[in-house]
Amino acid sequence: MKKLTLIILAILSISAAAAQGRITWLETEHDFGVFNESEGNKTCTMKFVNTGDRHIAILSARASCGCTQPKYPKEAIAPGDTAQIEITYMPEGRPGRFEKIVTVIDNTSNHKSRLTIKGVVVGTSKTVTSHYPVDGGSIRLKRDIIPFKEVMKIRNKTEFIDAYNISTDTLYPEWDNIPEYITITGGMKYIAPGDYASFVISFNAAKCGTYGLVKDVITMFPNGKAHSAPIKIEVYANVVEDFSTLNEFQLLKAPAIAVSPEKLDFGLISPPMGLNSSFTITNTGKSEMIIRRIYSTDPAVNISYSKNKVKAGKNIEINVTLNPFGLPKDILNTFIYIITNCPDNPVIEYRLVGEIAK
Repeated sequence: MKKLTLIILAILSISAAAAQGRITWLETEHDFGVFNESEGNKTCTMKFVNTGDRHIAILSARASCGCTQPKYPKEAIAPGDTAQIEITYMPEGRPGRFEKIVTVIDNTSNHKSRLTIKGVVVGTSKTVTSHYPVDGGSIRLKRDIIPFKEVMKIRNKTEFIDAYNISTDTLYPEWDNIPEYITITGGMKYIAPGDYASFVISFNAAKCGTYGLVKDVITMFPNGKAHSAPIKIEVYANVVEDFSTLNEFQLLKAPAIAVSPEKLDFGLISPPMGLNSSFTITNTGKSEMIIRRIYSTDPAVNISYSKNKVKAGKNIEINVTLNPFGLPKDILNTFIYIITNCPDNPVIEYRLVGEIAK
């Protein structure tokens, strides 16, 4: 009798497990196509059927972005019945292509579904200008200056440029004047009307032959060289040496820099006569010092020196000439930047001062 009871209970358990609700979606993706931001919110519905033999319930529906709002039925759905998820996309302030995911959780064995909405928002003039302030004619950019800031000599650094097509034509962007150390990837071969693209701009310091401040201008033709005017994009970086791989012994034996005098004072300067002066760099360390670069961003300052390697205990004279046509009107107060392989002080700001005669 006991065995018979156990067999009956087992059969009932199997039957109960076999009886369950099942969601079958009639669609899991909706494309709104291209529409104007001024049209306001867009809503679609995605229907499903309970193809199981038990009631089912939607427990939650969550969107991947706050710009998307799903609405789901709170009541149970009987076997054979049809219900729907309503999804609203809010385009205000969001020009360009979008693709959003809504994750639906239910009480079936599969319990999770993914719904996708997508489209392209043609932004209003106000929205486009606020998001993409750089005017490039048929295209607008988020910026036309890329500040990479500090980049170590053997490393890469990446920034982005976002572009938005405000024209009614498909654009085929083309790049020019790209230095060896810059690579441009990402984006698309073309940008449809009302769509945007994001370009990846990479700075490879290992391919850059200069230390310190590096400035360049790359050029973008929104619709190719033959059909559009160029947009100039400025690139800035400060290339520095990477000392992170040096061990304690190497640091102990490293070169060390000392500069004298403490600053270079030209005294009273009488234009249009230029002035010449000099200062000394001494290697007070225990191994050879390499002068990577000595430069000034001031057009009035010219620098020259005879060699770029200084042995331990030795020094080198750095000659400085002032160009009278680039001098300020009242006082001289500018800097020379000295870059070496000295780990403790790889970049020195050396001051030049003087008074300009009336």
